[in-house]
Amino acid sequence: MATKIICTTPKAITGDLATFAIETDLVAPYKFHWKKNGALIAGSPSAKTYTTPPMQKEDMLAKFSVVVYGQNSTEESNEIGVRAIAEVAAKTQKGDE
Repeated sequence: MATKIICTTPKAITGDLATFAIETDLVAPYKFHWKKNGALIAGSPSAKTYTTPPMQKEDMLAKFSVVVYGQNSTEESNEIGVRAIAEVAAKTQKGDE
């Protein structure tokens, strides 16, 4: 059976946090290294989830992945991005304006 790493695609808008989560069939115990645009994310947790800092516009185009170290093998997920939610500007009315 082929090893599987399934990484969810979070939804976010600029300023939101985005949380990536994975499932894998690698044999525990696990160790995780999260990446952004191919580079390790400094300080990212060795966990099945990773929550970004507040997303900036350039982050909305970034690709994220995770390297999973299992008992007998190491695998890397496909790169995925954040699914942008359409941003709607709130309009306010003041008095008779």
